[in-house]
Amino acid sequence: MPSTPRATPSSRPSRTPTACVAERSRPAARPPRPPSSRAGRAGRAVGTDGTEVGSPHSTLGGGAVDDHTHTSGALGRSVGGAETDAAQAREFADALMAFLSASRRTRGRLQPLFDDITVPQLVLLDAIEECGADGVGAVAELTGLSQPTVTRSAGALARDGLVQYGRTDGDGRRRPLELTSRGTELLTAKRAVVAGHLAGAWDNLAPAEQALVVPLLRHLTELVDKLF
Repeated sequence: MPSTPRATPSSRPSRTPTACVAERSRPAARPPRPPSSRAGRAGRAVGTDGTEVGSPHSTLGGGAVDDHTHTSGALGRSVGGAETDAAQAREFADALMAFLSASRRTRGRLQPLFDDITVPQLVLLDAIEECGADGVGAVAELTGLSQPTVTRSAGALARDGLVQYGRTDGDGRRRPLELTSRGTELLTAKRAVVAGHLAGAWDNLAPAEQALVVPLLRHLTELVDKLF
């Protein structure tokens, strides 16, 4: 009777029960995740190529961004603010030029108020009172006239008894000018006439405007003098 062949041991080592349990309890390997965007430091999406999603160099988010994309956020506010400031500056310049033009026209319209002196002579008297002690050059600079013109006009005022020459300095190069008592009285009277004529403008200002207009006009005068 043939004998039953005995099973030979397998070449593969047998596994212990512990190994089998460990193998069954080991989680199945997860499939690899497809490339996706990851969040940047500032919360922006950053692609796998390291570029920001939606940036001109990114391969994600629809490709390159149009160069003419509208500004927004802080940059948009900055650009808009600069444009607003420029527009306001132009508006201020236009208003100031209109005021200066009206001031020049007012000088000519004041002449009918005076029958014994001209408006240019009053302007010169006012300048002599302010800086005549510094000489003809200072008066010329303040009025915007040439020194020869100031010299001729001051000579005419001196002949009328409104202006007199002071003592010259040591080297004789500066010749001070000053008002006579008659010149001072005339200038004071004419200023009162002009003030009365301009009172209508003051009466048409609101109380809040009246509180601001005088210091504002004086400050604008200083600024314009420095500019020109």
